[in-house]
Amino acid sequence: MTVSLDAIIKTGDLAVVAVSETIISARRLAGGVVLAANKRPVAVLVALDQSLFAFDPAGAPLTPAALEQLCPGAVADFLGSLG
Repeated sequence: MTVSLDAIIKTGDLAVVAVSETIISARRLAGGVVLAANKRPVAVLVALDQSLFAFDPAGAPLTPAALEQLCPGAVADFLGSLG
């Protein structure tokens, strides 16, 4: 399982990014391999006019500490990409 930032979408003073959990599994079967993958959002970050907002997939606000626990470094990476 990996939790990481997706591609950042920017327009004017607005930037949005999903933080997603990705799970990839592989199994060997007789004569072949079965691969499966699952990706789901765990948070959404929004930067607007020098303010940062974070929400879970249901729309409930997330604290910076909760976000850091989900994906260490996500806030710093997101803000750093905004230049």
